[in-house]
Amino acid sequence: MILVRPALAALSAAALLALVPAGAGARTPGPATAQDAPADFDPALIDRWFPLAHPDSWALLVEVRINGRAALALIDSATPTTIIDAGFVRDQRLPVRTLYAAEKEGEESIEGATLRTLTFGAARIFSADIPMTDLSGAIKAVGYPVALVIGTDMLRNLALEFDFDGKRMRVQPSGTPPPEGIELPLAIDSNTGIPLVTVDLAATRIGGIVVASSGGEGLTISSAIWRQLPLDGARVTDVRVGDGEDMIRPFTRVPALLGPIDLGRLEVLANDSQSVIANLGANGVLATGTLRPRYNLFLDPGGGVMVLGPRSKPEEVRQPGKIGIQGDTSDDGFKIVHVMRNSPGEAAGLRAGDAVCIVNGERVRASWVGTPKDDWGKAPDGTKVSLGLCDGRSVVVTLSEFY
Repeated sequence: MILVRPALAALSAAALLALVPAGAGARTPGPATAQDAPADFDPALIDRWFPLAHPDSWALLVEVRINGRAALALIDSATPTTIIDAGFVRDQRLPVRTLYAAEKEGEESIEGATLRTLTFGAARIFSADIPMTDLSGAIKAVGYPVALVIGTDMLRNLALEFDFDGKRMRVQPSGTPPPEGIELPLAIDSNTGIPLVTVDLAATRIGGIVVASSGGEGLTISSAIWRQLPLDGARVTDVRVGDGEDMIRPFTRVPALLGPIDLGRLEVLANDSQSVIANLGANGVLATGTLRPRYNLFLDPGGGVMVLGPRSKPEEVRQPGKIGIQGDTSDDGFKIVHVMRNSPGEAAGLRAGDAVCIVNGERVRASWVGTPKDDWGKAPDGTKVSLGLCDGRSVVVTLSEFY
């Protein structure tokens, strides 16, 4: 459990992978890659809706068919290259070949799986090479056995419509007329095909923001953009975004607009180590999970447009944590890995390394994860929470909004 989830903290590890540089060696002859093989479409399925796989997940997961066999895929518009899990390739005994041969010191050759067919809704690709890598990080983050990450090399040919009320989606050719809603222009990065938007953040207009469909919430920006924001009076805290003391980053909430859409006080994290910012030089990454509670989504990167349509059954927007601790829940208690600056948890004397065994007289259990009991740091301001630490100490924390 993380009582405050930083912007994009859960972004799939797949966004770190398979960024094939232009000079990464020569491609050996063979079938087309997903980028080189434009999608064909089954006319009978063009208008058909397909169920979202695991629709309650933070990630956009869909069922695809690889050589006719069902597999789980993650849609990630912040990943340039469609990639396949090496473990899945081994288990399915798919043919493997070298896609890029390293020619210089420090380069690595890139292996790929040759697929006869890859179908995704109405879209079909025939005889394609897909770069392969270990997706165990993505699988751990998502919590499901992802076999494929669909990147922008494939998405650039598609128009995806997500009906979150109906827990379904459909896949149509790029250029398909969009549904009614708030239409927002997408700029497209010329090197990667990744879609970009402009966000007004604390009255500062910022372009070059990547639209990330892989999940999470909030906005991650570069430290250079962070320094441009007028944060006087803002309540700034920090969060841990990885292992090590050097992985603590500044974090706050500021008023934000996406075109005419008021995003309210959006969670903003400064993190130069975020993969898209670090590898592609983007100004920031906006997670579509920020929009999902209130809007259905139409995404056509190739057509340069995104449309947000109000949901008929909007979900409750996640409220910020009011205790300010990050950690993980198990039957051994809640192990604190970070106490946020200027938080009620810090004021109460909690520190990294502490473990909470009792909350308001009840023993912490792993089964709390994903249930209302897991939200013990989100009660109204002024609520007092009694914590029994596993070392025998007792601490009372008074909850309050602090960022």
